[in-house]
Amino acid sequence: MPIEQLPGIMILGESVGIAWLDEDGKYHDTSLDFNVCATFLSIIDKYGIDHAFGVATAFLPVLPSDATDTDFDARSKQINSIVQSLRALDLHRGKLAEQEYEMLNLSYHALLNKEQTRAEVAEFASIMLGHSVSTDAWRKAVDRWAEREGLPPLGQTKRRPRKLSGQ
Repeated sequence: MPIEQLPGIMILGESVGIAWLDEDGKYHDTSLDFNVCATFLSIIDKYGIDHAFGVATAFLPVLPSDATDTDFDARSKQINSIVQSLRALDLHRGKLAEQEYEMLNLSYHALLNKEQTRAEVAEFASIMLGHSVSTDAWRKAVDRWAEREGLPPLGQTKRRPRKLSGQ
């Protein structure tokens, strides 16, 4: 089954799950932290998929000079896994946009747990949705979503009590 026909990508709590079938039809999956995912999508958008492959593989440890054929085969499989997961991520990013509910859920919980700032979750939403989302607009969307879900509001600022007339 070609990679384009896979469900391919979904939000899993604080990460993005990526799945693909290799040329032998064997199923593979992995997950990336959503910040890592956003970084790779930005690299793909700005510089292309080949550059993203280069960045990803640059962090693999160097094989020793006495590496065996088994070591090289394992490295080849690592690189293939990286290539396929980035291709799946790029091809299926639009499916995340269809999962706006999950994006809002992820953003809400990242903010609730103070793992990300409002600007960071808005930037991630922009990358995943494929268009610019302002921090304020995404904040409002997350707040409306939390209200609809019956969840406590996030980070409300404390306001000074109003002075009543005549006081």
